[in-house]
Amino acid sequence: MRFLTNEEARARCGEIVGFDSAGWPLRPDREALYVRVPLPVLPDLTRFCQQLEHALRPREACLLWITDWGIWRSSENLHLCYRLRQSYGDRRLLDEAPAHLFGALVGWRRIGRRPASPTSSHGMRVPASRRDRFWRRSTDLLLGGVSFWAPVTLFELVTREFSLAVATLVPFAGELAIYLLAARRRRSDAAGLALWMLAGIFLLGPLFMSIGAAAFGGGFALPLQWRDLAYLVLLSLFPPGALMLAGYEGVVFGMVLSCVAMLAAYASRRFPET
Repeated sequence: MRFLTNEEARARCGEIVGFDSAGWPLRPDREALYVRVPLPVLPDLTRFCQQLEHALRPREACLLWITDWGIWRSSENLHLCYRLRQSYGDRRLLDEAPAHLFGALVGWRRIGRRPASPTSSHGMRVPASRRDRFWRRSTDLLLGGVSFWAPVTLFELVTREFSLAVATLVPFAGELAIYLLAARRRRSDAAGLALWMLAGIFLLGPLFMSIGAAAFGGGFALPLQWRDLAYLVLLSLFPPGALMLAGYEGVVFGMVLSCVAMLAAYASRRFPET
């Protein structure tokens, strides 16, 4: 990517783009070919910017000429823009070189590992660090496991009764409700959210089932040895083992329903065209 002054940008445009008396590119009129759409908000803005960039292909070069800024100073985050320019070796101010020339090989994915998109209220999206991704996925695991197991476990500890309807419907409803609420805030990562929440069901299942079994004299109500704890960890890391244990506890139907729902949510978000 190269950065051009106004004079260099006008020379680059040649006769392709019209200019007004002040030397700025003419805005499209109703007789020209253009499209006007409402600007979406995050996270849909990222997908919108990707589609806009793909619509300009194939091309040998693309010129992004910024003609207005300083309109909403509190949300422009120009420091992120300058940081991107500095990564290409340019330290000029935006008013000194406002035009950005993208070459043929500079596409959406070449700018960074994740798309950097200017937004109206959040500046530019920058790649998340490994620590951020670790905490996000850990939160997804806990969210999935707790939303599924906590309601039925609490019911058994309080009532000391077992109900197949409660063990089937309540965990499934809790998991689905929490996923739908979280997916609304993370639409661009809803597919990953579904898989990690599903993994949380299996990972935390043996622990919660041992807690719930204490209401009937089993699980943690019995003296435990290191061998029992190792067996509990093994079941947590081995999904068929957790599913088998859920069969003994009567929660297997709720797990099956949640598996189907989360896999369907993953497929619909990951492959929306199908």
